[in-house]
Amino acid sequence: MGGSGEGEVVRYRSTVARTAGVLYALVLALIALPVAVTANGAVAATSYAVLALGLLGIYVMFLRPAVVARADHLLLRGKLSDIEVPWHLVEDLNVRQHMTKVVVGSSSYYGTGPGSRFLGVGLRERGREPVLRSDPGLPAHPMQNRLLDLAHERADRSHGEPSRQQVVRRRSLPLTVAFAALAVTFAVLVGVIRL
Repeated sequence: MGGSGEGEVVRYRSTVARTAGVLYALVLALIALPVAVTANGAVAATSYAVLALGLLGIYVMFLRPAVVARADHLLLRGKLSDIEVPWHLVEDLNVRQHMTKVVVGSSSYYGTGPGSRFLGVGLRERGREPVLRSDPGLPAHPMQNRLLDLAHERADRSHGEPSRQQVVRRRSLPLTVAFAALAVTFAVLVGVIRL
């Protein structure tokens, strides 16, 4: 996976989700920071751990998900993983307000929509068809046409690269480790407070 913005053509993120994430982060800070600043010892440390765990959770749930069109692939950035779909493998796209569906052969991959609600649909391959929140009879989101155009324009570029012959799913190890470390820290601190 390339660096941030490498070959980036277009990035779609939900404005509603980003706004909600920032508001939740502010509320969390307004609640946890006064406790952390005025408390002592394990209670203060626990408050800081709650703040860090909450902010990481807000980032993962609201700020990280995106659909990114890069030069040689479509990136469905999920909560804790990313799915890279080479342009030449994209057979169909269905973009609604809350979900982006990419069809590759007999598999479907789902990503956030350009207008996702607060907890929207996660980015993961599913064994069953999810229910689209918007009416399938409604016109497609304008993003759909832009992504289909990019798929047609860039298919030759991604087809020629040997590293781009299949859909690739990558877990975000740093985020997973950070969640685990913060959760363990929080559990230990809560145990210390109860002693």
